[in-house]
Amino acid sequence: MALTFENPKEYIAELVGTAILISIGCMIAAAGMLAAAIGFTLTYIGLIYCIGKHCDCHFNPVITLSMFVTGKMKANDTLWYVLAQIIGGIIGGLVALIIGAQVWHTGDVIIYASYFGDAFEFYSRHIDTFGAIIIEFMLAFILAYIAMKATNSQKIDMKSGAIVAVALFGVVYIAGAMTGSAANPAKSIGTAFAMMFSGIDGKFDPLIELWVFIIFPALGAIVGSFVYLMMESGEFDLNKYLASKKKDKSKADETEESEDAEYSEEEAAAEEPVEGELIIDEPAEEIPEIESVEEEPLPEVESEEDAESEEDAEEEIIVEDSETKRE
Repeated sequence: MALTFENPKEYIAELVGTAILISIGCMIAAAGMLAAAIGFTLTYIGLIYCIGKHCDCHFNPVITLSMFVTGKMKANDTLWYVLAQIIGGIIGGLVALIIGAQVWHTGDVIIYASYFGDAFEFYSRHIDTFGAIIIEFMLAFILAYIAMKATNSQKIDMKSGAIVAVALFGVVYIAGAMTGSAANPAKSIGTAFAMMFSGIDGKFDPLIELWVFIIFPALGAIVGSFVYLMMESGEFDLNKYLASKKKDKSKADETEESEDAEYSEEEAAAEEPVEGELIIDEPAEEIPEIESVEEEPLPEVESEEDAESEEDAEEEIIVEDSETKRE
């Protein structure tokens, strides 16, 4: 499969939306987990309203991966969406760190990063690696299932977005105090990258623990998507599902090939004349005749020679008349 840059406006809008969501959410988190949950939720709904016509409003690789697994999104768009979200997450994390440093007038800034254990001296998080794995998997599972259930297509509109926003509120509020998570690998990558520029002790811990916040949300999204498919169909067999997806793809390819062949045959038939068929050229447009205007004859102009000959003729007549009289 060739990677093509098909919908640049969508990818850029997804990048901008992810950056805004993460920067605002991480800055509001300084006021507490409830504030962080409200901030993520309201920002997500506002982004759907503002840039919903330009992209599908995922802003989270978990949702994008679920769309791909359930067949609602093409592989090419999935890759570009995830890449745009990761870049947006890094930008959002850096913006939150820079603004935090300006507000508190210090480089020892901690933002709403994803980590577990006693990572930073300001927080006492007693969740170990296994606990973080379970939390990330389950929250991504729930978010993916709700998002797939709420949307009929790959695009999240205001109605489905409100449902996803409620799920996001619960995810941030539950996981915030334990792992600083939002079940969003783009947010985890962005904040881990930004924390490297902080002056606080343990600033590299989110980067070291980042594997937990990438692998297990992705697994949770995949499992949640398969459970959604099973619940929708009533029964689910992974082998049958994969075979049906492959069959549908081959049918689509065959349909495209047959349409191209039919189109080329129609073009050839249109170009080649059939034997015995008269080819009648369409008459050209008739040019309207211009009526000629009859010109009035110009008056004849007598020349000097004609005038002299007339005078001679008159003189001859007068002489003849005089001679006849004498006789």
